[in-house]
Parts: sequence; structure tokens; C-alpha cells
Amino acid sequence: MFQGKNIIITGGSSGIGKGRALRLAHEGANLALVARDPEKLSLTRDEILSRSTDPGSRVETFSCDVADAGNVERTMNDIAEKIGPPDWLINSAGILNSDYFENQPLAEFRETMNTNFFGTLHFIKAALPLFKKSGTGNIINISSVSGVIGGFGHASYCASKFAVVGLTETLRSELKPDHSIAGTMDT
Repeated sequence: MFQGKNIIITGGSSGIGKGRALRLAHEGANLALVARDPEKLSLTRDEILSRSTDPGSRVETFSCDVADAGNVERTMNDIAEKIGPPDWLINSAGILNSDYFENQPLAEFRETMNTNFFGTLHFIKAALPLFKKSGTGNIINISSVSGVIGGFGHASYCASKFAVVGLTETLRSELKPDHSIAGTMDT
């Protein structure tokens, strides 16, 4: 199913994103891994390639802060030039700041929302024109159970993940008539 498909994974150097990358490389996908830390990206790329059973799959890395819309746009252009237009976008980049609500400064709420929600939004905005141009595309937004149930000490994280759930549900209904672009959420 993923053989030769071009898949972008944000947050691809660690956690869920890295786990998905390892599995998809094993299935022959061409990967564009996106994260802030170029060193972690390089180590992840090396690990994936050392485990890969498909010598034809490509793994490219792109250092990008998903919270920066301009950086995302440039990165999407670089990805399209290097591996071709994307077939799949997996939004997995995320951060977790936790503390009692009253102890969390507004800056932490903004940082969490900028990465978890706006990072997801920025990549969808950048990928959607490419999906429409090619006539196909798939979007997977990684949320959390915290996107449907609030959790003690995680006000900023839960708020950002609730926003991702709302965006995903809206896009699913808006893009459904197109039939060529599919969207889903993983909690």
C-alpha cells in the first residue's frame, strides 16, 4: 500500500513520528522527515536506513519549526523538489507542557498551541494545493485522548489537541466532496 508513496512525517525524529517512519520505510515508502533538530533527524535517518529491507526507499530530512508558517512553506517546496509531491501527510509534531493551570504562563500556552495546533494547520495549508494539483492525498493528524477528554495538569496540551480534533473533523467534512483527499485522526 505504501510502496513508492511519498510520505511527510512532522515530528519524524522521535516518538510516534519516528515509530511510524520506521514502519513505513519497511513498507517501501519514500519519507520526508520533518523536525527542528537536524542532528536528531540525521540519527533517525541513519537508523531507518540501517533497518530498512527495501533498498529503493528514500529517507530525506528537513529541519523545520512547524510553528513558523513561512518555514513550513519553504520546507514543503524543498520536499516537493527533493522527493516529489506528497501522497500522505502525517502531522505528528507535538510538545507537552504540564503544570497546574494557574502556574502555567501564557507563553507556554502559546508555545504549545503554536506547535501542536498551528504546526498541524501550517502543514495542511502547505500540502493541500499539492494534493489538489495531483488529484489525491491523505492527511493523518495525530491527536491524543487529551483532545477529547481534559486531563489534570495538562490545560495547554488538552486545549491544543482539542483544536486539532476540531480542525480534523471540519476538514473531513469539507474535503469529503472532493473524494480525492482523505483525512483522518489518530488519538
